[in-house]
Amino acid sequence: MPGGHTVTIRKIVIYLICFVFIAYGLATIYFWPNAELTEINYDQADPEVIDFTYSNGLFDNEQAEYHHLSQGSEIFPIRLLRSLENPETGAPFMENMERFGLLPNPNRNDGIAVGLTLAKTKHSADIEVIGITCAACHVAEIRHSGKGVRVDGAPSMFDMQKFYADMFAAVEHAKSSREIRRRVGQRLFAQSYAEYGAFAPLLRPLDLMADLVNVSLNWDSIQARNDLADVIKKAIKRRDESKDCSDPRVKCTSGPGRLDAFNGTRNFLLARLSEDDLVELDAPVKFPPVWGFKDFEWVEWSQNTNSTRERNFTETLGAGATVQLEPGSRDRFSTSILARNMHRLEELAYTIAAPVWPEHVLGEIDRTLTAAGEAIYNQRCAVCHEYTVADYKANGILPLRRFSQRQIGVDPTATSRVACPVPNVGDLDVVTTSYSAEDAVMLKHCKGVVAGEPFEGYAFSDVVQTAVAAIKAKAYAADGITAEEQAYFEDVKRRGGVYWRDTLLDDGKPFAARPLHGIWAAAPYLHIGSVPTLRDLLTPPDQRIKRFPLGHREYDPVKIGYRTDLPETEWRYPVNTERDSGSSNTGHLFGTNLPEEEKASLLEYLKTKSNC
Repeated sequence: MPGGHTVTIRKIVIYLICFVFIAYGLATIYFWPNAELTEINYDQADPEVIDFTYSNGLFDNEQAEYHHLSQGSEIFPIRLLRSLENPETGAPFMENMERFGLLPNPNRNDGIAVGLTLAKTKHSADIEVIGITCAACHVAEIRHSGKGVRVDGAPSMFDMQKFYADMFAAVEHAKSSREIRRRVGQRLFAQSYAEYGAFAPLLRPLDLMADLVNVSLNWDSIQARNDLADVIKKAIKRRDESKDCSDPRVKCTSGPGRLDAFNGTRNFLLARLSEDDLVELDAPVKFPPVWGFKDFEWVEWSQNTNSTRERNFTETLGAGATVQLEPGSRDRFSTSILARNMHRLEELAYTIAAPVWPEHVLGEIDRTLTAAGEAIYNQRCAVCHEYTVADYKANGILPLRRFSQRQIGVDPTATSRVACPVPNVGDLDVVTTSYSAEDAVMLKHCKGVVAGEPFEGYAFSDVVQTAVAAIKAKAYAADGITAEEQAYFEDVKRRGGVYWRDTLLDDGKPFAARPLHGIWAAAPYLHIGSVPTLRDLLTPPDQRIKRFPLGHREYDPVKIGYRTDLPETEWRYPVNTERDSGSSNTGHLFGTNLPEEEKASLLEYLKTKSNC
């Protein structure tokens, strides 16, 4: 009878609630917090060392937004992360976040470093989750002689691959022994007591039940997050089992300040369509400075799209945003990307100016050399790197001068990898592209391509454009963004429609000569960060330093870049330009034949270039 069913359901609910409270009570006794164990010593920013008043465009609330506004890439519950241990030291995971190149925020005491976010959305079942935002990769701290300065928009020393890999390693570490699990549990319960005090045994179970309800109501979103986590773990396993990574001398991650962004997008997005699309992360590029990019005709290192908006969508997907990809689902292509927040972050980035050389930290500029240096710059560098009003189109867009690999001789790995066709697109509506025999020779390193044999395949640019357009449409709908707002966000009046291309096959010129404003703060150099200083860049390639450290912040104001003379015991991540994939320091011979005194003058002048 209906009444009998109601009574039965009521009893089940009562029993379930009683079970949760009893289980939590018993767990409270077992995991009773140890105050000494559960205390986390978060990194602290030292205002006596770092000048936080220096600013190159962002102030107060704007800077706080840029440093912490969520773009939707949250991937890991913050309560759990605060409870896990660093497998290498046994200390709480969130102690010494500087090991990932993250910068402590002087205005926070919760361990949320610059570039980290906390958010609760339906995509996380309203559970507070930690992620990353633009500032993780685009805020630098530069130090010299015991002093330092923060530079918004400059390439950071964040090691994203290590950050994600170590989070998953910490989970596996927790599974490895009962004692570790007990310590993790104690830290979890300590957070409840810090939040609720003596009422924790009563209130926390109610929170847990609410979490269970939210998880059940948003299961598709949670499953998308789990699928992404599985792809990350598979990519890590594939990396660790590769032949090169078995050699302890070889570093198999991109390292601080660099990321294999395009292959990361393939793995985070396309590998969920098919494991055939899973690739090695062997083509790192450095984080670029963000000032000035608003007006560039083509964005990304490989000049493959005209859309800053879609470039940022792919970046967020590569940083951990989730997407529901199950065919036939009503919510297919629903994403955790927050479109309005994304636009706000773009606006903030647009206000960042090229930074002025901080003489109070890095020393005074030698004005006796800058006049001679300017003449050398105008003679030797301006033809590629200097742009005037006449170079801009009527709509305010700047076409950068572009070059082929043969013209400048730099490492081609990143630009060749992005041109690889996608093996399996599932049921995405993408038209195949015809590749010639010559194309097949150029793409012989790609999966399934036979050198010299013409073939049909799915161009990466077409696949990304199709997928991102669908994801973007869902994100716009979720945030209630009108057609007029979309046109404004997309900068349609200046840029027209969105366009993606395989630059390498389109015109063979994927390397752009960017303006050199603020170049002093953009170390290391070349698009892959394989040359540590501008002085090294002015050295013939066969004489350039072959091994140098990344990940530290000690600056050389004479060579202009990060120091390479630190003791090897202090090296966080060694770059070997002769061994590491995609890290050759060849090419860009311009200025390498200058006399030493002219090189010194040119470098001194480059310190003064700070006007976009």
